[in-house]
Amino acid sequence: MSFAVLFRAREYLRGSLWVFPLGGAIAGVLLALLTKQADMSVTVPKGLQYAPSTASTVLTTIVGATVGLAGFVVTVTVLAIQMATGTFSARYMRIWYRDRMLKAVLTVLAGTMTFSFSLLRQVTATQAPDIGVSVAGSLLVLSLVLFLLFFDRFIHRLRPVAVAALVGQTARRTITTVTQ
Repeated sequence: MSFAVLFRAREYLRGSLWVFPLGGAIAGVLLALLTKQADMSVTVPKGLQYAPSTASTVLTTIVGATVGLAGFVVTVTVLAIQMATGTFSARYMRIWYRDRMLKAVLTVLAGTMTFSFSLLRQVTATQAPDIGVSVAGSLLVLSLVLFLLFFDRFIHRLRPVAVAALVGQTARRTITTVTQ
């Protein structure tokens, strides 16, 4: 493969907002299959067992919460970028759509949603995926923590001083890369 092709592919992946969340969504489905196997081979203590109706309700709520939170993350990001481009350069958008934290939040949310949705298929009238429901709850908590970290970082990066620092860091990295 030529350098130009590799460079374009790398830049596409760095700038893409859908590749990592798609990977998270696929990982969520695979994790659901793994927890199904774990549920069949491990006996869960009474305190961690769920009634099928409870499991169904919890998983449905988690799916709805992750979809809503993902929509909120995208909306807040887009609105803040629109407001910031009135003050800063339009190139400021590149800082946001390449932000690793944004991609991590969207990836975990997509994975949690597909994981919970996949687990819903495993709920029967007599049996619930006990381990899977607990893991889904943990993933939801992780999603919320990542969202709060992202939101804090997002707010702090809107300051003009922070934008100047980010531009300076990018310039230093570019100069270092070119001169080596």
